[in-house]
Amino acid sequence: MKLSPIAFQAPQVTQVKHVSKPVKSAPKMALKTLDKDVFKKSSKKEFTNEDAMALMRKELQDAMSEKELDTYMKNLDEACKQLEIEPKNLPINEEHPGNLTKVQRLQIFTLLKYDSLSELA
Repeated sequence: MKLSPIAFQAPQVTQVKHVSKPVKSAPKMALKTLDKDVFKKSSKKEFTNEDAMALMRKELQDAMSEKELDTYMKNLDEACKQLEIEPKNLPINEEHPGNLTKVQRLQIFTLLKYDSLSELA
C-alpha cells in the first residue's frame, strides 16, 4: 500500500514580526469619590444583642413559667459575660442558628446547667 507524499508534509508556517510602537501616556485623571454610599445596607436593621435576648425570651416563654424564664435569662446573660460571648451569636432558632464553636456551646451549656442545678438545691 502506497501513501501519497502529501499526507506526510507539515503545513508551512510563516513567522510573524511583532512591531511595537511606544504607547503615548494617557491623560491623568482625577478620581472623585461619591458623597453617599452607593451600596446601601439592606432595609433590615442589624440584629443586636438586645434583640437576641428578647427573641430568646419569646422563644422560651411557652416552655417556662415567668419566674423560671427570668432566672434563666439572668443566668444566660451572666454566662455570656463570663465566656465573653455576644448573645447575638447564640443559637436561638432556625433563622438565627448562631456561630458558636463546639467548645463555646459546651461551655455555655455547662454553665447554664450548673446554674439551674444549683438553684434547685
